[in-house]
Amino acid sequence: MKVSAIKPMNPRSPDTKYVGEEPLWRTQPTDDRFTALSRAFNWYNYFYGKKEAKDMIASYLERRERVKDAKKIRSLSDSQIRLTTGWLCRMSDMGLLLNEHEQIKLDNMIAELLIAKEPAVVEAEPAEDAPAKPNIQDRLREKVSECLGELDGLFDEFITSGAKLNADYKPVSLM
Repeated sequence: MKVSAIKPMNPRSPDTKYVGEEPLWRTQPTDDRFTALSRAFNWYNYFYGKKEAKDMIASYLERRERVKDAKKIRSLSDSQIRLTTGWLCRMSDMGLLLNEHEQIKLDNMIAELLIAKEPAVVEAEPAEDAPAKPNIQDRLREKVSECLGELDGLFDEFITSGAKLNADYKPVSLM
């Protein structure tokens, strides 16, 4: 891939005078790689947000002939985008040669975004004629209903016998 085919982004800000232009990676950082990447991440973070990061990821995928994946990325909401992913895609497009660890990390971050776009698997609902399996609350309600019915019957017997209490009435043992 040629770096010259990709134009540097030109943020419309007078701050480029102080912060500098977009990193172009004509020479690869070796000894000070962490520092160089940190400066580049800070530069992108200063000028761009999630919307631009999403465009950077989609452009990165399109340049690698992954048009369907790019369309999925573009359809995501901005809140689902990680800035680091966008900035790393852009740095790669601008000439940074990613080491094996960085490339694996970038591929994993893009895969996470694509998985987030996949439709959720909906469990099939049970057929209408199939009885629903009762949960513990349903079972307790059934037992309480049975017990209340028995207590009602015991109370009715007590009233019909003239409200005379004898040893045959044992509501606690019934429960």
